[in-house]
Amino acid sequence: ISTQKFDFSYYMTEQEYSSVDYVFINLGTNDIGRTPNREEDIIGYYDAMIRDNSSPTGIGIADIKSTSAKKLAQIKLTGQPLDHHRRQVNYYLWATGNTQSKGYIYYIDKENMNNSYMVGFDYSQELLEDTLNNVYEARKTIRTAIDKGIIGRGELYSPLDQYRILADVAP
Repeated sequence: ISTQKFDFSYYMTEQEYSSVDYVFINLGTNDIGRTPNREEDIIGYYDAMIRDNSSPTGIGIADIKSTSAKKLAQIKLTGQPLDHHRRQVNYYLWATGNTQSKGYIYYIDKENMNNSYMVGFDYSQELLEDTLNNVYEARKTIRTAIDKGIIGRGELYSPLDQYRILADVAP
């Protein structure tokens, strides 16, 4: 039911958050492209779900990436997106249930907005499985390093979060 007012408590309950310590509001962004996957414990945010007449479902998932002119020239030359960008959008296709749809990456030159290029591709189950395996291996490596005392749990926090924690416990 829309009350035309933002109800933060309702939002947090709907998103299944039990508690929140800090809230950051990023103006100009929203949760429309949120792709939570509780089973895999991954959350992603695609930039746009578009109407796409060339896609079997009529839907496409797109992400916008800014890059240097040099990197953009290389992408144009190969006609292929950067691997990590393709993996990201491929995951979004799967997470949104749009595996029969097309994925797109729209590259824009950071210094010349008129220099752009869009790359489209089909969903790949093989690429998704490889991507998820990379995530599992990275998590395993981190857990092993924690268990062996090579790194501490505190090192998993960003510097900003580390300062917040210190501020909370400092006298």
